[in-house]
Amino acid sequence: MKKPIISIILPSLNVGQYIQECIESVLKQTLTDIEIICVDAGSDDGTLEIIRQYEKKDRRISVFVSEKKSYGFQVNIGLNNANGEYIAIVDTDDLVEPTMYEDLLEYAKKYDLDYVKSDSRLFTEIAGERQFASFSLIPDGFMSYERVFSVEDCPEIFMRPANIWDAIYKKDFLDKNNIMFNESKGAAFQDIGFSVQLFCFAKRIMYVDKEGYIYRMGRPGASCISPNVLSFLYQEYDRCLKNKYAKESTIEWKYLYGMMARVYIIQIDFLLKSGLKTIEQIESDEAYRWLNAKIKKALDDNVIESDMFAEKELWKDLISSIESFRDYADKIVEQRLKDEEKKRAVLKTIDNRSICVFGCGAMGEKAYIYLTDNNCRIESFCDNDSSLWNKTKYGERIVSPESLRSLKEDTVILIANKRHNEEIRNQLLEYGIDNNRILVW
Repeated sequence: MKKPIISIILPSLNVGQYIQECIESVLKQTLTDIEIICVDAGSDDGTLEIIRQYEKKDRRISVFVSEKKSYGFQVNIGLNNANGEYIAIVDTDDLVEPTMYEDLLEYAKKYDLDYVKSDSRLFTEIAGERQFASFSLIPDGFMSYERVFSVEDCPEIFMRPANIWDAIYKKDFLDKNNIMFNESKGAAFQDIGFSVQLFCFAKRIMYVDKEGYIYRMGRPGASCISPNVLSFLYQEYDRCLKNKYAKESTIEWKYLYGMMARVYIIQIDFLLKSGLKTIEQIESDEAYRWLNAKIKKALDDNVIESDMFAEKELWKDLISSIESFRDYADKIVEQRLKDEEKKRAVLKTIDNRSICVFGCGAMGEKAYIYLTDNNCRIESFCDNDSSLWNKTKYGERIVSPESLRSLKEDTVILIANKRHNEEIRNQLLEYGIDNNRILVW
């Protein structure tokens, strides 16, 4: 075989439910001059067997078995065995659009880029139905698409999600700078160290306004949903600082600390709101103490500054958590317990009656998931957006508000709209619906 243009690395571990669709999406690329390097970490759910079958069918596919259950170790195996001029990485529960790599290659060649990234689509899958949303690399217009830049021009990229799967990377650039993954255990957050190296060493970067990658959200068992997230962050940022990817007092060095602070407060918030760890468990965590100390010193030394944060609420939360972690955490836990109590009250009030969920947005989706997980009977959705009427959501029909007049008298209408719940309640009351049948999520 001649040397491929792009080597696409597919690290896998127990994704038998998703691996076939993932590989098929890679095989359907309009750019055919590719090699596909599958690196499995000892799956026991049939994943490896599926990959082996594809290897027999298509000579572009090669399979390696990792001796470690480490995402970074797996991708490094792929990097060390890649023959392509460019590298791509696909998480094996995700998908890629057919033209993704042909599109990115065109930009990479035309502008001689170290790497180039595309926008993505995110999707959740509930009851066999997929809901998609766009994910922009430049949500607040802090820079322009199709512009060649480096981090010196635009250090703000440190403060955006460190996705690695929405891009192609020039292999010569990776090799020249010895850019490899941290080979820590598991599969969570190794993209941080890889991204930091990209930011610090790349001179020619481009973002393009094309949705090439399709990312699956909310997969049960996903490694990023873990009580050990702070340990993962510690491993990555400790490595970045010890290896001095960013030289002290440079703009990259300042934004590396800003990036660490941003990810830290997001994950602290996640742990507290999810209840995966108690306040006491977080406070006694060595990784928490290391991160907290590094960030506090960087704040005291004005290394981390407020103008780094596009999300001003995150900045406020960061300062609150550093000034008094216990007070900050207590408020979040108190609100979580109140919300859980409200959910239990809703379940008790419903009392086996059928439900119409009023609201087809994110809150309606969360309500649907919670209710179905608790074996409640969803009869329909409702929304004031007329373009949704007579369509379905998760297999349930979406009805007009007017049609709620004819619902069975024992049906509960659950308002799942935070901003307009009082308006919707008054709307339902005007239709003559008894207030006792109206609940607010």
